[in-house]
Amino acid sequence: MEQTHKELTLVVIKPDALEDALDTKIVSYLVEHIATTEIEVINMKLIKLSKQVLEELYLNKGDAHIEKCGRKVEQTLKDLQRPIEKSAQELGREILNIHVNGFEGKDAIVMLLEGVDAVNKMRELKGSTDPAQAAKGTLRSMFPSGMTLVDAYLQKKPLRNRIHIPDNKEEADKDVRTFYPLTAELHKSLRDGQGLGEKLEERQRVSTAQTL
Repeated sequence: MEQTHKELTLVVIKPDALEDALDTKIVSYLVEHIATTEIEVINMKLIKLSKQVLEELYLNKGDAHIEKCGRKVEQTLKDLQRPIEKSAQELGREILNIHVNGFEGKDAIVMLLEGVDAVNKMRELKGSTDPAQAAKGTLRSMFPSGMTLVDAYLQKKPLRNRIHIPDNKEEADKDVRTFYPLTAELHKSLRDGQGLGEKLEERQRVSTAQTL
């Protein structure tokens, strides 16, 4: 059955992209790419990342998420024949805490997106967590930093992989609630087939009419 319900997802253009003056190029590419799909940019804002927001983004997604991140570090260490002295949970929590501490207080750009199958479409555009393994044509291959996942772990610095995009619907819903809590609640109340952009335009028309 073809999906018709519009989903919310987002893109976080991370501090390393802003520090390397790549934010304008990434935003321009995303806007051009999204224009060829049925995905709509609902909002875009510049924010300063707080510890609370970063913990929601990286740490407060359950043990499975932490272990998944740890497995990536573990596999990369194995590939490089480096010793592994910690469990996947410990490795995952360590690398995620590095990101929380390294990005706290820094600027990022958040783009809220809506469309049919938006989560999968944007996930496919993202590329592998480790930029060195990102497939050609993905964002992380197009804007490389030269930093690998193991570099980040060994140097105790955030991985400079430019963007964060949720991997699945559950993660997208959580991320949207973190950055746009009121918008997330409004989206839940919409009838099937109605988009958030349409609802906001409808509210604007009603507001305008009431002031005339």
